[in-house]
Amino acid sequence: MGILMNNHEESPLASQKHFVAERQLKELFDGLLMENLFELQQRAQLSRTLNIPIVVDNFLLDNNEHYYFYPLQKSSFIVGRVTTEIDVQSCRLKRGPLLLCQPEHNSVLAIDDALSMMNCLVQYAEKDTLPDLGGLDDFMQNLALAQAQSTWAAEYTATIVASCESGDVGLRQWEQLSALRDRPFHPLAKSKKGWSAGNFRRYSAETSEGFGLTWLAVNNNFLVGNQQLKGWQIADRLLTDAEQKILRDVAKTCGVDSDQYTFMPVHPWHFANCLQEKFQQQLAQREIVFVVGSLGRCYPTASGRSLIPVHQSSVHAKVPLALMCLGALRILPSRYLFNGYQAQQMLAAVIARMAEPERINLCDESLWLAFLPETESSLSNRSGYLSCLLRTYPEVANATLIPIAGLSVVIDGKLPAVEWLYRQHGGGQSVAEFAQQVFNTITSSLCEFAFHCFAHGLMPEVHGQNLLVNFKSASMVQLTLRDHDTLRIFPPWLQQQQVPLCDYQMDWATPNSLICLSPQQLLGYFLTLGVQVNLRSIADALSQAYAIPMAHCWGAIKFTIERLLNQMNIPVVAKAILRKEIIENPIWPARYILEPCLIKRTRMMGMPSGVGSVVNPFHSLDARNK
Repeated sequence: MGILMNNHEESPLASQKHFVAERQLKELFDGLLMENLFELQQRAQLSRTLNIPIVVDNFLLDNNEHYYFYPLQKSSFIVGRVTTEIDVQSCRLKRGPLLLCQPEHNSVLAIDDALSMMNCLVQYAEKDTLPDLGGLDDFMQNLALAQAQSTWAAEYTATIVASCESGDVGLRQWEQLSALRDRPFHPLAKSKKGWSAGNFRRYSAETSEGFGLTWLAVNNNFLVGNQQLKGWQIADRLLTDAEQKILRDVAKTCGVDSDQYTFMPVHPWHFANCLQEKFQQQLAQREIVFVVGSLGRCYPTASGRSLIPVHQSSVHAKVPLALMCLGALRILPSRYLFNGYQAQQMLAAVIARMAEPERINLCDESLWLAFLPETESSLSNRSGYLSCLLRTYPEVANATLIPIAGLSVVIDGKLPAVEWLYRQHGGGQSVAEFAQQVFNTITSSLCEFAFHCFAHGLMPEVHGQNLLVNFKSASMVQLTLRDHDTLRIFPPWLQQQQVPLCDYQMDWATPNSLICLSPQQLLGYFLTLGVQVNLRSIADALSQAYAIPMAHCWGAIKFTIERLLNQMNIPVVAKAILRKEIIENPIWPARYILEPCLIKRTRMMGMPSGVGSVVNPFHSLDARNK
């Protein structure tokens, strides 16, 4: 029995849906392989020949591909086409589909999506290879939801790409583009658990046309945070003059006094599906008063809970959203907001010591309020359901901020963000040459910033959603950092460098990831989020869009790091650790994201992840070049 692969022409929409399904399949395969779940590493074999007892049509290899064979029960097996390009793992799925071959039944079935692959492994893998599957039901629900929501978003791809080609493209359009991929290399990233198809289309960054906020009046006696925001201050920063008048007029009819109450915005889905029930008693006792709905139109960013007012883009509102996303509930407890401002102060002090501090901007995240009943501790998660952060972006003349994550989004064999930058700064180069220059520039700026921070005992989360870039030219960029509440610190080095050490509010009953116990642990956050997620995702996109080999990008990263270690004026001990951990060690630390999602969880705060290791690609480069 043979299998005939489907080669007919597809419509643009069908092609895009096929692309997102294949991308999720590749992310699941690669992630399971990296974490060696189902023993996908040691039980598999690679070959250049398809030596199997079943006839398979149209399943040929390209020059840089190998067949990957993984044995299942009853002499069945999975076969796929993988690349052994230099990377942090031995091989990756180059393209779909996978084939489920069952000689016992003389059958071959195509596996062309992630859900089918996971079902196949759970059903047919050898029993002694099965990982802990206590959370399998939830994992499969999220995998299916991610697949569905990616498909819904794909319907808007052409519109988003067209808006990124327009003359007035801004942060909202780049957020939409970034959201099309979401967190790179994570097959569950698109899952927003709690939203229906209608909710997704109304509230997700890729599809939303904007929506009004729900406004509540909150008794000042139960608010913690920045006292200068009480009363009308949040509303004045987020609403137009006409909208402010509507809010004031309705507040009068509700009998709400601005001397006693503060007006706070709430995401409309969050209010309808969470807040009304969770704070039913407080609403009845008028500690919280509903004032008006659908006022102050905003666009969501890629995160979903940060909102851009339609009439201005310099001040955003970050509000709770009781969705399960990336395995965590997206609420904003007061301790997160408090820690964010503490982190901002430490970052500002360290950036001021850089040779060119003007190349790094910080969003101001000092203005926030949270509802915290007197009976609750400051560590309580209850404050996370009704809170608001006002994030102010720095004023930079003629700046177009692009989330770095947007540079890793491939559409129809192109990178829309790189193509747009090429039209602004391309000069006489080819697009591929320009793309490589952009990659080198980002690599240099990111690594220099991260190394400077590391030498002072801190490390921000430098993945592609937290860092935004403003290109002054192809070789000069300015970075803007947001979401400071996950700044990791190593206190002994902060003290050595005389950086004011701020007090984090910590819930020691939960796993701590903010205060590191060694410089190596601190550096691990750069290697995982900064290199393996951020820079690697751009390199992967350049490989797909412009046929730039991954080895070339890893070589550029290594060259940049060695140059910076030779040039930067940082303490000898910090430089030695950087060299040993990044260049000399044969393995790097890695964040495992799938196994923790497969295990049954009881704690829903924080993205589930584990610690593992991957191959240092610089050693693979050296071995190939010998």
